[in-house]
Amino acid sequence: MEFNNTSCEPMDIDLSSNSVSAMEISYNENIIIKTEDTCDNTNTTLSPNIQRPETNFKKLVVNLDVTHIKRKNKNKFLYALGIISLLLSVTCYHLKMNYQCCERINTEKIRHNLLNRLYGQTTAVSQIMKTLESDMKNKLLIMYGGTGVGKTLAVSIILEDILKFANVYHYTMLNLIDLNASDLLFGLTWCQSSIVIIDDLSHNDLSAIKYFIETLITKSETLSGNLTVIINYNCDIMDSHFSSKCNSNFASELKNNFSDIFIEKSFIEFNQLDNSVLRKCVEHEMGNKKVTEEQMGHILRNFDVVRDGCKGVHQKIKYLSII
Repeated sequence: MEFNNTSCEPMDIDLSSNSVSAMEISYNENIIIKTEDTCDNTNTTLSPNIQRPETNFKKLVVNLDVTHIKRKNKNKFLYALGIISLLLSVTCYHLKMNYQCCERINTEKIRHNLLNRLYGQTTAVSQIMKTLESDMKNKLLIMYGGTGVGKTLAVSIILEDILKFANVYHYTMLNLIDLNASDLLFGLTWCQSSIVIIDDLSHNDLSAIKYFIETLITKSETLSGNLTVIINYNCDIMDSHFSSKCNSNFASELKNNFSDIFIEKSFIEFNQLDNSVLRKCVEHEMGNKKVTEEQMGHILRNFDVVRDGCKGVHQKIKYLSII
C-alpha cells in the first residue's frame, strides 16, 4: 500500500500584485535569502531588486516625542493664561471695590450746605456753584481772601461726600512739593472725571503752582477727561505794624498769573466778615442757641472779627466759658 506523505505540503506562492511575482525570482549566489517551509530547509536566491521593508518605528517614536512636547507646552501656556486671567480678575475687583470714581457731584447738597454754613459769603457761594455746574470739561476755581473768612470751610463742604473717591485729591502746598506725578495718573486714567483741590496757599505760592496746574490740564486733555481744579489762596500779608491784611493788588496779580491758561476760570473773592456774621458763627458752634447781648459783648471784647473772622470760634468761646 502506498502512503502519501501529506504532513508537509509546499508553500503556496501568492502571485497577486501585493507579493513578489514569479518573474522576479532568480538564482543568485551573492544574495541568499533563507526561507523555511513546514518540512525542510531550502535556500532560495532572490533578485537584488528585492529589498527588506524598512520599519517606521523610529519615525513613530520621534513623532510621539514631538506630540508630547507640543502637548506639554500647550498645557504650560493654558496654565499661564489661567494665572494671568485670575490676576486680572482680582485686580479689577480690587479696583472696583476700593477705587471708585466720583463722576458727578451732588451740587444741590453742596449749595444747601454752603448757604447754611458759610456765613457772609453769599456772592462767593453763587460763583462757586456756577462754576461747579458748568458743562465745560476743564475748569479752574481760584478762591482768595483773608484769614477766617470761610475759604477752608468751603473746601471742606465740597469734599464732605467725595473725598473717599479715587479721582478726588486734596493737597496743601507742603505735601504738593513731595507729590509724585504718578500718584495723580491713576485717577486721571481710571476715571472720566477728576477733582483736585490745593488748599492753604499764600502770596508766595502765586506762581509756584502754575506749572503743576498746566501739567494737570495737559494730561486731562490728552486722556479726554474732565478736570476741576480748586485752589485756595490766603492773601494776607504782614504790614509794618505786625498786623495782617489782604493785599489790594492780589486780585490783579492772580488774573495776570493765570491769564495764559485757556480754560474756564473763576476768581472768587471771600469778603471780610462783620459782627453780625460772628454772631451766627458763635450760635452755630453753641448748637444754634441764641447768644445774649451780654455774652456777645464779652465775645467782641476778645475777638477781632475783621482780623480773624470765624476762625477758631469754638476754642475761643470755650475758653471764655460761654459754652
